[in-house]
Amino acid sequence: MRERVRDAGEAPGEPRVAQTWLAGVLGDPSVAPEGVEPAPSRDLVGLTAHYEYSPNHVYEHIYLSSQRYAWQNLVGVQRGHGDVDLATTWKFAEGQYVFGFREFIIPVASLFFYNWADMRSTGKFLGVISTGAIENKPAGAFISKKSTTDYGKGPAPV
Repeated sequence: MRERVRDAGEAPGEPRVAQTWLAGVLGDPSVAPEGVEPAPSRDLVGLTAHYEYSPNHVYEHIYLSSQRYAWQNLVGVQRGHGDVDLATTWKFAEGQYVFGFREFIIPVASLFFYNWADMRSTGKFLGVISTGAIENKPAGAFISKKSTTDYGKGPAPV
């Protein structure tokens, strides 16, 4: 995945930090890859989970569709703030996902690796801070699943 901070006004109506998703292979190109090929996934749709980045930074994520997720701050300086943003999820392996989001209101995007076996995430935030400088900041969280909505045979979100 490639992230890029676009110039202000470059893509009106879109998040300022763009993400381009591609599957790739590391290692010797003459050796055929093994395992599951990473690909877009709808596995998280309907899931609600809490992410504790620190005792003072807890967020709730609700995965609405293959293209959108909702978040709200439960503990921290942004308590009560929330939004619905663009999101992409790729399945990396069983119980392992790569998740990225792009915010509309502030110029920030993230890329996280979710490991459901360990209930942990690790990743990066990329964005423009108040001074106008670009910041690439590491982060990680303890994950706790809270609920899952089963859409059954009815219409499911995109």
